[in-house]
Amino acid sequence: MSTPAATRARPGTARGAAPPASHMSPVKIRKPGSIERVFSVFVLLMTTGALTGVLVGVQVSDIDAEIALPQGTNRLLLLIWIVLYGVTILLLMPHRKKAINAIWQNKPIVLLLVLAVLSTSWSETPKATLSHSLALIGSSIFGVYLAIRYSPKDQLRLITQISALIMVASLVVGVAMPEYGVSRGLHSGNWRGIFVQKNILGYYMELGTLGFLFIAQEATSKRTMRRWIGCGGCAMLLLLSGAMASILGIIVIASLLPFRTFLRRSVKSLAGYLALFIGVAACAVPWLLRNLNAILKLGGRDATFSGRLYLWIAVAFEILRRPWLGYGFGGFWLGPYGPSRVIWNLLGWTVPHSHNGLLDLTLDLGLAGLALFLVGYVEALSRARKYFLANRESFESMWPFVFLGFLLFHNLAESSLLKNNSFLWIVFVATTVGLRLNDDSSLRARSEVSAKEQPCLV
Repeated sequence: MSTPAATRARPGTARGAAPPASHMSPVKIRKPGSIERVFSVFVLLMTTGALTGVLVGVQVSDIDAEIALPQGTNRLLLLIWIVLYGVTILLLMPHRKKAINAIWQNKPIVLLLVLAVLSTSWSETPKATLSHSLALIGSSIFGVYLAIRYSPKDQLRLITQISALIMVASLVVGVAMPEYGVSRGLHSGNWRGIFVQKNILGYYMELGTLGFLFIAQEATSKRTMRRWIGCGGCAMLLLLSGAMASILGIIVIASLLPFRTFLRRSVKSLAGYLALFIGVAACAVPWLLRNLNAILKLGGRDATFSGRLYLWIAVAFEILRRPWLGYGFGGFWLGPYGPSRVIWNLLGWTVPHSHNGLLDLTLDLGLAGLALFLVGYVEALSRARKYFLANRESFESMWPFVFLGFLLFHNLAESSLLKNNSFLWIVFVATTVGLRLNDDSSLRARSEVSAKEQPCLV
């Protein structure tokens, strides 16, 4: 009997043996070249707002700016963003199938973007909402581009490069031009570097300190010193900024790093530890409430968290007016011309946002948008744990977990969760999508190994 063509061995290959590796391994994507890396760094630097004042011709006065510079309102700035996102789409074209697949596999993010666009129909300012929504889509596309072109470790190095540039520029401005780099008035003496407000410098230096701390652990002897210098420089500027939320954040996150071995335990075991932690925290609440004023005074704060408590209460009442779908993406905080005028008049404070990312997300897209984000966030945490377990020998494998923790902690007192042209939103998308791509690659690798080990049955 003749052997069927499907089971006939190839010349030089034993029957049942796996095809050569070249036929099985996925095609490797060429790493980004120097020009592409410079482009990535430039776009990320733009999203921090560090270059915005230069491009729109704004000069920082002697008092801190309360209202963030309006992204997209300046024609030159708008043109720059259109060009940058257009170039991003062109760079993604050779990888369009992978990009479309990556986007589709992250449905919570996709549904958030769809909800943002649909919110134009119920926003009081549909043109502003549509403009913000399109910019959010462009930001998300750039996040997908980073996820496809850069591994999680390479993304960490991009973050440290951005932090290093901000650190050096802020040190130069603070020393050479203290009238611009050091705050006066309300926050006199606190460094703000190349930004318009000290808290912005603070959280970028917090992120930089953590990033350099991670890459310094696995650096070669030639690079270790430079990375520790970067870590120390970011930490020094963090202290000079006086951004207490960022200082507290880095203390909390750094203190939790020694407990990273807990992530290796089973889900049931982690649930037990979480229940124990919640029980201990509940017992500590009465003590914290009795000594809250004394604790806050140590950080130069009061029981209202610098007025944020009254703001959060006012925002909560505004959320109750439109709880399910919100006011439309970017449709609430429009100064005296939008729904935010109610809070401005009530508090006498020209506040630009809620000083809480979760509250701002709920204002924009309601409880529906908040639920979608939380689902995506929990999925990202699950993938971050899988990534850590698959690469536990590497200290850097903890970075996605640390960034997700940083993102949530930072948005308890500031607002940069779901924002167009936002550094943290772009990195969140890149982290979430990158972890999913890494998970899929690991699954394919395991499938190929199983296929090689599968015995021939004919």
